[in-house]
Order: sequence, then C-alpha cells, then structure tokens
Amino acid sequence: MKQLLDRPEHEVNKKAVQEDEFSTHNPEAVYRLMAMIGSIKTSMLTTIDRDGTLRSRPMLTQDYQQDGTLWFFSSDHYGKAEELEADPRVNVTYSMPDKSRFISISGLAEIVHDESKKRELWRPSFAEWYPEGSNDTHLALIKVYIQKAEYWDVPSNRLVEILSFTKAVLTGGTYHTAEPHQKLQFETSIV
Repeated sequence: MKQLLDRPEHEVNKKAVQEDEFSTHNPEAVYRLMAMIGSIKTSMLTTIDRDGTLRSRPMLTQDYQQDGTLWFFSSDHYGKAEELEADPRVNVTYSMPDKSRFISISGLAEIVHDESKKRELWRPSFAEWYPEGSNDTHLALIKVYIQKAEYWDVPSNRLVEILSFTKAVLTGGTYHTAEPHQKLQFETSIV
C-alpha cells in the first residue's frame, strides 16, 4: 500500500493539509464518530474508475477501529478491486436522515487477504453473497485507512446542549456549546 502513496499522482500538499481546519487531537470526537458508524453500519463506498468516473455502492461495515480503519467484505475479482488497485483513494459515507446524522470519510483503501480477520468477521448470514463461505478463494477484505472524517450529529447535540446548559445553571459554571459538526484528521499509518 505504501508504494501506492509514493506515486506522483497521489502526492499530498503537506502545507495545505497542515493549514486546514481538521482536528487531529480530539478523542471525544473520534469516539463519537465510531459510535455513529456503529449505529449506522451500511455505507456507500465510492471508488474512482479507470476513466476517472466516481462509482459508489452500498457496503456493510464489518469492523471499525479507533485507529481510523474500516473493514468491509468484498470479492477480489470485481470492479472495485481493480479500481482500488489503480487508485486507492476512496470516500465512505454514512447517512441516517431520520436522526440527522451524516458522515463523510476520505481515505485510502486496499484489498486484503487476511484469513484470520476473515474468520473473525464472518457471519453465516453472509453466505447469501458468498455461498462458499469464508473459505471462498475470491472473498477478500477491503481495509480503509481513514485520512479525514467529517460528521454532523444534530440530535445528540441538542441533548448535549441541554445537559451542558443545565449543569452550568445548577453549578454556577460556564455554559459551553457543543458543535454538531466535527472535522477530524487521522494519522494514517499504512504498512
């Protein structure tokens, strides 16, 4: 994966990254992001086709980790595998409109053949898509390394606002407003 990042077409303007408004030190926001992903589960994974066209498809999130990695099952011989080989840049979105929760994740992805991780994440209900089970030779994992994430979570913000205001009134403390929109930057370590 590292060699994909070393390609000239994937070079990052480090100065621009340093100057943007994405936070790298907000553990509460990372925890909230992961909790939101866990409550939504189904995402839209967007890859870049060879002709530059963006392609999105629904994907069930198998695992998500605080270090900024997401895991999905996939076949290793269809379009998205070829697209990720050519260009690892992806966008993953989650949406729960009835609760005003939305997530947009930018990152890098790779196809991974990790038999122990496949067994760990496998559920019998997946046989509908992969009849040969976790032993299917074409069953692979997509591992997404989150670079940046942005989320909007209005309902929890209302509760936080009420609690924060109530606490300030009862204790004579200062009222701090919570922000329903957060921008996070992850330290992506790709091996």
